[in-house]
Amino acid sequence: MLLLHGKATVAEVDGVLPEYASAQRKGMGDEASTAYLDAIGKPGLAQVASTRVVCDRPGDGRGVV
Repeated sequence: MLLLHGKATVAEVDGVLPEYASAQRKGMGDEASTAYLDAIGKPGLAQVASTRVVCDRPGDGRGVV
């Protein structure tokens, strides 16, 4: 669960957002990220787009994303 405070947009997208895919490739490497992105990039995927969101993560305190 992720609680968001502030302005955010939730949109159903075809595949994953390019910014998200780029971040995954940078963090996971090409091979692992390709497999991961293929697995999650299904119709009906909803992603949150925002430039700055303050979020509460249970057990993890408060942070700014």
